Amino acid sequence: MTALLLVGTGLIGGSFALAARRAALFDHVIGIDRDEEMLRHAIESGVVDEGLPDGIMPPREDVAAVCLGVPVSAIAEWVQRVAGCFSDDTPIFDVGSVKSKVVREISPPRPNFVPCHPIAGSEKQGPLNASADLFVGQKIVVTPLSETREAIVRVVESYWHAVGATTHRESAESHDRKLAVTSHLPHLLAFAMMELVKEANAEQHIGNGFKDFTRLADSDPDIWANIFAGNREELEANLERLIDLTREIGALTGDLDALRQRIESARRRRERIS
Repeated sequence: MTALLLVGTGLIGGSFALAARRAALFDHVIGIDRDEEMLRHAIESGVVDEGLPDGIMPPREDVAAVCLGVPVSAIAEWVQRVAGCFSDDTPIFDVGSVKSKVVREISPPRPNFVPCHPIAGSEKQGPLNASADLFVGQKIVVTPLSETREAIVRVVESYWHAVGATTHRESAESHDRKLAVTSHLPHLLAFAMMELVKEANAEQHIGNGFKDFTRLADSDPDIWANIFAGNREELEANLERLIDLTREIGALTGDLDALRQRIESARRRRERIS
């Protein structure tokens, strides 16, 4: 039996399990989750074939790889727990949105741990929303440590390629700096805007634009509280820069031509990424 051990059976880990099974990377998926209801849903929906109570490990000879789909704050702990149960030839990889804090907390560094972050997802969470197509055409950022064995990195990258994704390597610090701008800060703003609209008693004046802008506020609170805490320094630095930029643009209201140029530049940039 070639099994994947999936620790944390939510959307991203669950989607990888479904995609990996479809790609015939593994013939069996074993799930572990602290949330018994989540684990039950994972079994019922076919994300995993069997579930184990949190803290119980399967026989080491059965497990070909370990995917950690747990919250950011729990990744380092699980790397240490799993590494103590399996050999250094067993690839261990995570799917978390913060990298630097995780790698700093793993001591000693594990040669078979490959930090990963799929730039894919949804505001909908849980195994019932998992999809084998989630990673098709998407980018996976891989941030190996200097101690990570190259052969293990290539194996993990081959998993992602097999499920339809591309991989990109960079440092954990570079990843966190960029994701603070493209993911973490937009989520923070969406949550904050929902508080602001409540304070303004403006819930009866919401149009589709506001709904589109704040779609991210539907995201899982536990996941995003962990992400904000895990990448706090980069988040705060970019929030300060965002405030500066909004003040710069706002100051142009007396010069409509300059203001229009700034807005047009932003619109064109949005067109390019679309």
